[in-house]
Amino acid sequence: MGSLAVHDLAVQARFWAKVDKGPHPKGCWLWTANSTSEYKSFTKSGLPRKRNRDYGYGKVTIGGVSRRAHHVSFEITHNRPLRDGMILRHTCDNGKCVNPDHLLEGTNVDNMRDMYERGREPDLSGELNPSSRLSWEFVSRLRSEYEGNLNLTCHGLARKYNLTPPHLWSILTYTSWNPDGRPVGILREARKRISDDDVRRIRKLYDSGMRVYEINPHFSNISKRQVGNIARRKSRVDVND
Repeated sequence: MGSLAVHDLAVQARFWAKVDKGPHPKGCWLWTANSTSEYKSFTKSGLPRKRNRDYGYGKVTIGGVSRRAHHVSFEITHNRPLRDGMILRHTCDNGKCVNPDHLLEGTNVDNMRDMYERGREPDLSGELNPSSRLSWEFVSRLRSEYEGNLNLTCHGLARKYNLTPPHLWSILTYTSWNPDGRPVGILREARKRISDDDVRRIRKLYDSGMRVYEINPHFSNISKRQVGNIARRKSRVDVND
């Protein structure tokens, strides 16, 4: 929303007096007065991650209303406020910049596209996710406990720590909480109740024309359902035939 006070020449003079235009005319014009909180964390690409939508922006009070400094710069330069439903984007990714040449009117879709193209998407993995109740230390303990005890089931471990089995299974199989990019779905050899060789034998028999119910008696430690899923490549996809 615009403000009539912005068009007052005295107000504009006070506004530009708080701007450092720097040595380069095409560079960023930095707002030197009040601003919102500084950056605190970083994206996957190493750029500062914003804590909230006002993070790191210049702010100024005009006509008794607190506004973002770059919005005021846009309004002074173009002699109009933003159009309804539009937002203001920084081409320089510098929240404190008020250079009109670095400001583009656009939509939220444009802003999201800018974010991904410039690698500014927030890293919300693991402990950085605000909804996470777990820690890396606890996740490591879960995996160690499960992989070190062949008699422990996923459901039993889930009950012990008040977790849902699907959530726990995603952790144990590295579908989630996987900072090192470990292949998903692969547990340590000690936890594999069905060896890779057994998987290959099942698939070889199935591909030769045998039916699942004919293959199952050859593998007493594997259920018929498991045999079917392995034979049809619905499970143990980490094993090459």
